[in-house]
Amino acid sequence: MTDIEGFLCSSLRGENPAWPDDQDDTLAASLIERATYHGVISLLHERLKRDPAAGKEWPQTVLQTCHASALAQAMWELRHRAVFQ
Repeated sequence: MTDIEGFLCSSLRGENPAWPDDQDDTLAASLIERATYHGVISLLHERLKRDPAAGKEWPQTVLQTCHASALAQAMWELRHRAVFQ
């Protein structure tokens, strides 16, 4: 069993943890859930985009979800900026 919080923190710190080979889709779903809960899924996306080698072994589900969430947050922020101006 992988420590999801530790894995997430390590990723955000830029330590580039390898995706555990022995994990199924449960880790991917849990990582997405915890990153969303903590409000850092867009930060995770930015971190993985800055260093593509960091997420090279990660499941596409995680990478695509991070991308979609970051895009949605950016759109939300742009819209709210326009509304407030």
